[in-house]
Amino acid sequence: MAERQIKYQIYLTVIWQWLWLIVLISTVVGLATYGYYRFQQPVYESSSILLIDEAPGARSASDYNSILTSERRAQTYAQLLTAENLLSAVMQRLTPDVEAPTALQIADLKKRIDVQVVRNTQLIKVSVRDVNPQMAEDIANTLIKLFGEQIQQLQTQRYAASKDSLSKQIKSLEQLIKQSEDTVATTLDISARDKLESTLAQYRQSYTNLLQTFEQVRLAEAQNNSNVTQIESARLPESPVWPRVIQSTVIGVFVGLLASIGLVILFETLDTTMKDPDALSRQVGLP
Repeated sequence: MAERQIKYQIYLTVIWQWLWLIVLISTVVGLATYGYYRFQQPVYESSSILLIDEAPGARSASDYNSILTSERRAQTYAQLLTAENLLSAVMQRLTPDVEAPTALQIADLKKRIDVQVVRNTQLIKVSVRDVNPQMAEDIANTLIKLFGEQIQQLQTQRYAASKDSLSKQIKSLEQLIKQSEDTVATTLDISARDKLESTLAQYRQSYTNLLQTFEQVRLAEAQNNSNVTQIESARLPESPVWPRVIQSTVIGVFVGLLASIGLVILFETLDTTMKDPDALSRQVGLP
């Protein structure tokens, strides 16, 4: 117990002897940190949250596969939010007078965008940083808007070919039905008229089948399309997120304190001289 107390007294004595150096280094590092961050250009951040509204046909709380599909879709959407074509469209929308953005400009914008999937939810948080607070807000909102339009367009294209083909067939049958009705109305021969009416009935049945098929395609499109909804718009940031002058200064002072203490320990370790009789007595174990 006495030896431990002596050690503590030695440590306190050493710290007291080198206190001026500890205070000096901590102060210098703190002031240098403050000066560095104080004159850095402030960076602002604006965030928006979007909801992936699952398609009705994909919803099933008890279906494990549908849950995995939802998580994968969220991860996919998070990757698509920073795709080059989308970022290029955002820049062109915000600066229509400027020529097409370069790859370097798109890469710079991508670095300033952070996309995070909120765990165990269907939410995605998009954060944008910029030296201009208004630009940070505009980029975030424009990015979400164009992304929603892009997803809607991609999903519509899945059924566009089928709907277009069915529409052409329906229009063609309408013309055939109209022509057949006109022909039946002007035909006097009963035998020929019966044949025409039989053909007209087939046309009408085919027309009904095509309408049903077209409605089924529309229903499948509605059941399998997911919507992207912006539930929280990006707002104009009031204060910068970087640099954090006070926090950085405190960290700088703490780092300077640790460095100065380490330097003192190094000096004391390298110094093997005896400063007083008590130190010599403790070293050799003799009075």
